[in-house]
Amino acid sequence: MRAIWMVVLVGCGSSISAGTSGSTTETSTSTTATDTETETTSTTETTSATGTGTGTGTGTGTGSTVTTVDCAEGPEDPEALWDEHFSDLYDPITDVPYGFDASVDAIIGAASLLPDGETLEGLDLLVDSAVVTNVGPRSADATDLSLWFADNSGHMRTYRTSLGGLEQDVQRGDRVRFRVNTVTNYGGELEVTRVSDFSVEPGVEAVYFLDADETVLDYPTHGRMNVRTWGEVTSAGTACGDASCFDLELVTGQTVLLRVTEDADVAQGDCVYWAGPVGTFDGDLQLDADEPGWLATF
Repeated sequence: MRAIWMVVLVGCGSSISAGTSGSTTETSTSTTATDTETETTSTTETTSATGTGTGTGTGTGTGSTVTTVDCAEGPEDPEALWDEHFSDLYDPITDVPYGFDASVDAIIGAASLLPDGETLEGLDLLVDSAVVTNVGPRSADATDLSLWFADNSGHMRTYRTSLGGLEQDVQRGDRVRFRVNTVTNYGGELEVTRVSDFSVEPGVEAVYFLDADETVLDYPTHGRMNVRTWGEVTSAGTACGDASCFDLELVTGQTVLLRVTEDADVAQGDCVYWAGPVGTFDGDLQLDADEPGWLATF
């Protein structure tokens, strides 16, 4: 900025003018003197201008993070989930098929001949030392029991069958010996519904599981077999019998029916890990959680 000053002397008085260019304040003062009177006049003029500028600053705040789980990825720590939810039911387990023959295939063959809804009585087929691979829920005073059993020829089950007073004694991993007297086809599910001469050899075998995260399931191959898999619940629950049924899209992309009791806390959008037997009903492949411990959410 440049400033110009001018001074003019006239007679006995003086006049001074001051000014600057830009955004300034200008002041001028004049004084006139005579023999009888002195008059002073002062004037102030202010001008302003506007402009732009930049600056920086900092701040703090709080927020929340929403984590989205991709069910297809499976549980973050499968071993920890297994230990927390399933190890008390299944310990030990194996993925090696059994190497002995207990004549389970003869039971499957007899039931497979039945039309849906039919029962065949009067049988006397021996199951000779099959492994108990799963057990359904039972009350303290239960007089019947659903159990799943297997050998190297296949997997089969009973449905709420009297076991001659041994209903409380049977555990997963036991060897069992009995005679099959009645089989039933219930909605496509093959079941033993009456047995005799039931006996138990306690806890001598690991429980078989198929890891099915890369396997498309079908009932003729995997029916009544224990599998481990997971997926996403893709529908709201609908009533089916005394339970609720949901669509479950498995990690393979296959959709099956998930049937749960009121004890299982399952909702649309949940990620579900399944560790139990494969069933069917009216043509739909079904994971039927009679036992709430067969599934966990993650």
